[in-house]
Amino acid sequence: METEFQDFLTLHEAQLVNNGVPSHLWEALHNKVRNEIFDAGLNFSLVKVEYEDSDEVSWKVVVSNPSGVKKSEPASIFIVDHAWTFDNPETARKMLVEVNGLLERMCNLMNITSGEGDKDKIDIVLDKMWLFNQTYSFAGFERGSNESRPVWYVLDELGSRIQHSDEPSIKMVPFFYTANKTALSIFWLLHDLDAEDELTRDYASHVPVDEELSRLAHLLPWNPCDFTEIDEDVEEPGADYFKMSRFDDVDTVNTRTVTMPTNRKLLVWTDYKLVQKYLTHGRFELTESREKADVIFQTSHIRDFRELSSRDVLLNQFPFESLLTVKDLLATVSRRAATDGKSHPTWLPVTYNLNLNLPEFICHFQKRAERGEDNLWIAKPWNLGRGIGHVITGNINHLVRLPETGPYIAMKYIENPVLFERPEIGKVKFNCRYEVYLKSLKPLKFTCYRNAFLSFANVEFSLDSFDNYEKHFTAHNYTNPDKLLTLLYDQFVPEFNRQYPEFPWSTVENDTLQCIRELLEAVSSKDPPFGMPSYPQSRAHYALDFMIKWDVNSNGHPIMVPQLLECNFVPDSKRGCENYNDYFNSVFAALFLDGEDNEHNEIHPPSS
Repeated sequence: METEFQDFLTLHEAQLVNNGVPSHLWEALHNKVRNEIFDAGLNFSLVKVEYEDSDEVSWKVVVSNPSGVKKSEPASIFIVDHAWTFDNPETARKMLVEVNGLLERMCNLMNITSGEGDKDKIDIVLDKMWLFNQTYSFAGFERGSNESRPVWYVLDELGSRIQHSDEPSIKMVPFFYTANKTALSIFWLLHDLDAEDELTRDYASHVPVDEELSRLAHLLPWNPCDFTEIDEDVEEPGADYFKMSRFDDVDTVNTRTVTMPTNRKLLVWTDYKLVQKYLTHGRFELTESREKADVIFQTSHIRDFRELSSRDVLLNQFPFESLLTVKDLLATVSRRAATDGKSHPTWLPVTYNLNLNLPEFICHFQKRAERGEDNLWIAKPWNLGRGIGHVITGNINHLVRLPETGPYIAMKYIENPVLFERPEIGKVKFNCRYEVYLKSLKPLKFTCYRNAFLSFANVEFSLDSFDNYEKHFTAHNYTNPDKLLTLLYDQFVPEFNRQYPEFPWSTVENDTLQCIRELLEAVSSKDPPFGMPSYPQSRAHYALDFMIKWDVNSNGHPIMVPQLLECNFVPDSKRGCENYNDYFNSVFAALFLDGEDNEHNEIHPPSS
């Protein structure tokens, strides 16, 4: 028995310590999870609360043991089962349809009595579940990393009916038992409880008690509150925020001139297999020595800018380019391009950092609701790409809960996108990716690859079924390549012009290039860590994703306006290599030969 307990600690002690589980309870927890002892019902019971002036019913959990429950008792730790577990709303809907008895159980647990037919009840459950959902992510024990996508779960009938208090009587945390790979929740007492005392927990335990406004925001799903009196505009954060979790990039301006050899080929070191395979330009030669390279083209973040600054070597990254490639920082620096007293430039959808500016976001959301404006939002993790973790919803409770899983932004969903007719499907959303060759920040010099890349949704667009990925997202080359529409840029442009003869694509493209110019001017308008520095050794290959929305000009006439979605460094170039023989030859000529013999592959932005 002692050996089994020591084995248990070897595997679980980190969880127990990180979650603050008192050590005198560890042995009892081991016994209960190993033998599946769910004994909370021996000490606690559900009490139904009815109200005289309302049909509403609520529940609470109280101590049923006549002797009470003591905090110091070694057995005073209890297991709570998870009634329902899912990873995203699409999966949740599918489970409610397919898992026998789940819909009925959730309706009973959530006190749902309305709704005609299962479809109505499913929609009500999916809307109300954010009052009950909990979350965990155990992989790597790091929230928000690529290896640890969050999981949502609903506690069983007892666990779900433990109410909130700012002065809780218990603490509850998720617990992963590795022996049978089971996720449970466990709770223990924060002080002794007498018979009939109520069990309560802090629903916003991740927010310090002294951060009153932030706690009000995080508790909004259970305690509705008016935020419209606060300021919805956000101030640019301080230097500590820009430095937080960023790479140790060089923060001084490097004015050293870099001289490249002209009497031989430039030696290229790269860890990108597509470059190794497709770079055939006569002015470049691959080398396995990073130390001897004239050009370093690296897919991971360069961490040795300082060491490299003494060499004649060109790099494919700029210091502090996370200001462009990390979603929260991209929105922050983009706001600097706003004009006419507005909070955002016309090319950036209204965007809020939910971890930093949740009260301001709620204020903006509530004001839009008061004005009767569309209130659909797309929430995105800061640090994940390819649509991973993206959510489209108008449910404020859902949006408020997302920061519990890690870093998120909320971006206004484009409810009036310009669509593209797919004959076999109908009018669908599309995304246009412009690849940018950044050669210098001061003075600003950049061009774009002439062949933009298009991505299309697979289902006809409509403002419903927001958990239908095929309808509302376009990045299907990773999720459903069989339905992928491959339309090259030279094929797309004439078809677009045919569908929209009054709105030539050349005008849309010029507006998009102007957006890119304004973004790069904004990101280089301040010194590090607030901005990207001028760095003669640096070049960069970025991919900027745009959608186009409908708007009206000052005369009330319809116009098309580009909308910046995100920016990626060292973008996935598989499509480029497969469709254009000289793709990487063009990239390298543009970046490292200053466009020599590459004019036919580059487009220049309009003059500022």
